[in-house]
Amino acid sequence: MKPTVKIRAAESPEVIADIDRAKDAERKGRWAEACAVYEELIRNPLTQTDTRLAALRWLARAYLDSGNRAAAMDVLEAATAAAEQYESLPAIAQVLNVIAIVYQTGGDLDGATALYEAARERANATDERELVAMIDQNLGTIWTIRGELRTALDAYQRSLAGYRALSMKNREAQVLNNIGLAYADLGELDAAEAAYKDAASGFAETEDQQNEFTVLLNQIQLCTSTRRFDEATARSERPPSSQTRDAPWCGEVYRHLGVIAREQTQYDRAA
Repeated sequence: MKPTVKIRAAESPEVIADIDRAKDAERKGRWAEACAVYEELIRNPLTQTDTRLAALRWLARAYLDSGNRAAAMDVLEAATAAAEQYESLPAIAQVLNVIAIVYQTGGDLDGATALYEAARERANATDERELVAMIDQNLGTIWTIRGELRTALDAYQRSLAGYRALSMKNREAQVLNNIGLAYADLGELDAAEAAYKDAASGFAETEDQQNEFTVLLNQIQLCTSTRRFDEATARSERPPSSQTRDAPWCGEVYRHLGVIAREQTQYDRAA
């Protein structure tokens, strides 16, 4: 059984509703709201131990994704102490994974790799399949940064298989986007396009606005690099189903349209 399923099975409807609210805020990039809900879950005396340990990790990750590295490390220190106190090997593996992410974002790839591998070993030992898939995805990003794209693809494919076995559609889509980027860098553009298409479908199905927007930009860039300018322009004029024409969307699209205009020597449009 997946950790999230175990948590939901043990919790009250009120706690489950709070978890869903925080996860929805994360998907939509509302980090402050997500962090506030996680903090409520941690303080709630009715929250089960496994949920409280998970909420500490979720809070640290939300702080990290919102750019607050110092707060993330403070929460991870508390999460490590709590996991050790309860002698929870799965929780320790989860914390190691998040600490590795902090190392990676700080540029310490060797330290991050060692932590990912330690976390993966513990996750395998306790049959934490979701975590194993997550760590394989993270190791794929390490190999991508190092320029070892074939090794990265191997890690991504392991991660993809793991998420598919668990029917985790949104996670599948994230890995597929990573696979598309790797294939694009290798010049295998048909494979990249197929991966992006499947990723876009997964993000739309799970109503993940932020990532749906990201993969569309990758598709536009791929069209531009293969000189399919009409298709790139058409995609730029058709935002994701859930994406409004806000400032970030317009700014990114205008940047791509400027590239297209320069390639077509339409300098008045590129200005």
